[in-house]
Amino acid sequence: MHETADLQDKVGQGEVDIPVREMLADILLDLKRPKDALAEYEGGLQLSPNRFNGLYNAGTAAAGDKTKARLYYTTLLKVTDNGLHTTRPEMVHAKAFLATEAAAGK
Repeated sequence: MHETADLQDKVGQGEVDIPVREMLADILLDLKRPKDALAEYEGGLQLSPNRFNGLYNAGTAAAGDKTKARLYYTTLLKVTDNGLHTTRPEMVHAKAFLATEAAAGK
């Protein structure tokens, strides 16, 4: 899958629903390899910035690095108008994470 993701990085993704690099990251996250997954999400977000799933899952994969998790969840809220038009559970999770971090920082 790495080879396919690298190829797609070079030639473009065309009209795909999910970039291959993001799919690879999803698989790594499912395999409980968050550091590897985060690296792939970060690579994917370079070519497909502000993708909802990429940002949310990068935040999830970065759970061990609160600074990075905060960055991805904050960006997710920014690009979705703070989740104004959605009730997706991912938004609830991101907001709860950021609220907990803000409370811990006080």
